[in-house]
Amino acid sequence: MKTWRLLMVLILGAKAAIVFAASVGERMKNITLPDRFFRDEPVSEILRYIEEESARADPDGVGIPLVVMDNEQCRVERTRLTLTFRGVTVEEALRLVAAAAALSLRIEESAVVIAPSKNVVGPSRP
Repeated sequence: MKTWRLLMVLILGAKAAIVFAASVGERMKNITLPDRFFRDEPVSEILRYIEEESARADPDGVGIPLVVMDNEQCRVERTRLTLTFRGVTVEEALRLVAAAAALSLRIEESAVVIAPSKNVVGPSRP
């Protein structure tokens, strides 16, 4: 009985290693999100939707983990967007949100890091 449990743990552990072997960047290109319209929604809610739906749409159930690095000048909760997703991949959706909300994306080994862009053009402050 103990041998059977150990074997199951080894098999499940190997499957998890294979699933995570597919890079976040590759999974972003292969996961398509359901169509969705957002009207004046906080960016934080849109990102939450992308993260949750990516797990649902991922055949392995892993999805794309998102890490949001926020600051006072670019509060993700305060920034609101109106946009539509139609047949977009996770990568396309994240790039669209990042461009519209002046955010940068950094694809790491296990997650996508989202932070305020340092290259925002706008009025200078004294």
